[in-house]
Amino acid sequence: MLQVCQHSFWDWFLRIVQVVGSIAVVIVALFKEDWMAYWYTPSLKLETSYDDLTENLVHDGNSDIVDSYRVKLRLANEGKSPANNLRVYVDKIVFRESSKSLTSEDILKEPFAIFLDKGNDTVCLPKYGELSTEWLSMMMVTPKSPVDGAELPPQLSMFIGRSFEVDAEHQSGLLDITFKIVCDGMKPQTKTLRVEWNGKWRSRKSDLVSVLGYEWIDFINKK
Repeated sequence: MLQVCQHSFWDWFLRIVQVVGSIAVVIVALFKEDWMAYWYTPSLKLETSYDDLTENLVHDGNSDIVDSYRVKLRLANEGKSPANNLRVYVDKIVFRESSKSLTSEDILKEPFAIFLDKGNDTVCLPKYGELSTEWLSMMMVTPKSPVDGAELPPQLSMFIGRSFEVDAEHQSGLLDITFKIVCDGMKPQTKTLRVEWNGKWRSRKSDLVSVLGYEWIDFINKK
């Protein structure tokens, strides 16, 4: 009788182990990609705010004046894996005269890298690492006449990144700037920043923020 009971116990025990094992296999199959993504892929966060807007003061006679404004773009890797072969591009710059305008124009002819490492557009961002660069700069420039070298009236220059100059006719209105993020082990992502400005220069940051606005208009979308 005791031997029979022992056999029954082990039969039930083995059946339970088999059932639990089967359930575990199903769970692993269902959530394997989520677990792999959590432990072995980077998680990138692209941010900018008004705290990233800085003014450059220069002494002019008896007072200090601002000759340029710059806005920083921050990229953080909040994942548990480094972001290898990371590239962040300005993919599109779409201009509209106002939020109610029915027409738009992509003024960027070719995408360009916004984060550079010694001239290389591919960087490596370790886990919990951060990078920053300028995504917007504005300055007053005093050109000289090509005829006699005389100084001409100051002109406003506006740059996206370090290389793309926004011409005067596209400075006043809305600019939707789309950034594209690509790296190993992660699907390409995009994020769009909307800039609204009336094209008017202001002498201090506290005055500029009343005519210049920027905000993300979407979350990072996987494509």
